Amino acid sequence: MRPVIVPVYLAMLGLASAGVVASAMGQPQDTPAAPAPAPAPQDAAAPARLVFDPPLLDLGALVPEVPTVGKVKIRNVTDAPIRIVKAVANCSCTKPNWPTETIAPGATAETEITMTPGVQQGVKLTKVVTFEIAGGGVENYTVQGDVGLFMKFEPESLKAPATPETDAETPAVFTLESVDGTPFKVVSIEPAIGSSSGTEPALTQTVTIDWAKWREQKRPIKVAIKTDHPKAPTFSPVIKRTKAAAAGEK
Repeated sequence: MRPVIVPVYLAMLGLASAGVVASAMGQPQDTPAAPAPAPAPQDAAAPARLVFDPPLLDLGALVPEVPTVGKVKIRNVTDAPIRIVKAVANCSCTKPNWPTETIAPGATAETEITMTPGVQQGVKLTKVVTFEIAGGGVENYTVQGDVGLFMKFEPESLKAPATPETDAETPAVFTLESVDGTPFKVVSIEPAIGSSSGTEPALTQTVTIDWAKWREQKRPIKVAIKTDHPKAPTFSPVIKRTKAAAAGEK
């Protein structure tokens, strides 16, 4: 009787097949696949190297177009000297200075930050100043202030007449009203295309545009109205030209 060799043959065939599959997968036959590398741990936030006093610079009540200056103390809380090479704000309305001398470990330097609001009233401004440190790294500092509401201007724009024949029926009046109770008067209108309602201080003034003078001045689209109110900004309304008015300029 012949010996039974089929199981041994099949076992050898199975091992050979596994080797072929492993080779096709680019793996050594006897070497297990390397485990996937574990994700690198995220670095924790670096500790602050500079401490500011006050922690947040609140400039309080601000006046449009008037600069307000605040002082800040900067302390080096590391065991190595620090030199600030630059300070920049995220808004052109905020201008920071920075100490030029090296700050020794544990020492304090003083600097100033100036905020100059634009013409918009009744808003809160919050800006960030970034101090760049020699050798790399930055420290951020927040500055804020509240711009008061001192005067209302209405409307923000007027639509110019299409032709001289429609001058009389076209709205031409801007109204200025004191909000804080300070009487005022209009001191200038540039370009000279209008007139004020009165020469005496009052809580409300009006400016009337003379459309004929507007045309003589080559149809400007903006006018600057200044008052003697100590806190109100220059009022700069827009005069919108119709297509017909614009075509008449050519």
